[in-house]
Amino acid sequence: SKCTSLRGVSEGGVSCSRLVLVYVISKERPENICRIYAIIDDQSNMSLITINLADELGATGPQEKYYLTTCSRKKEAKYGRRVTGVVLKSLDGSESKLATFIECNNIPCDKQEIPTPEMARRFPHLRDIANEISQFDENAEIHLLI
Repeated sequence: SKCTSLRGVSEGGVSCSRLVLVYVISKERPENICRIYAIIDDQSNMSLITINLADELGATGPQEKYYLTTCSRKKEAKYGRRVTGVVLKSLDGSESKLATFIECNNIPCDKQEIPTPEMARRFPHLRDIANEISQFDENAEIHLLI
């Protein structure tokens, strides 16, 4: 949960977020399995899903009002569907049923923040875990904040 800043990388400083490559399955459309990146954020008090992924998973229901508070404590009124019945499946096959998601298109989506094994191998303190980090999937998008 500590912030890791990687300096001296040829493309400049990179701050790797806790992003993981996962499969997402919905009980609404179990045949439709999506391979996406999820941000694991232990400072958020709700889980968010992009509109595109909510649609892909077959989300239905009315738009509901909610408030999104930013780091600057600015409270913004937003509208989005509640998405339930989402199962997260790790690349090693373990599954977790997830709580309700709120539809939001303000999820950070900077792919430069995705950690890679190659990046970890550049730093002595991360080399031992480099093989546990999945290879970068350029086709997978960032769709969840958990």
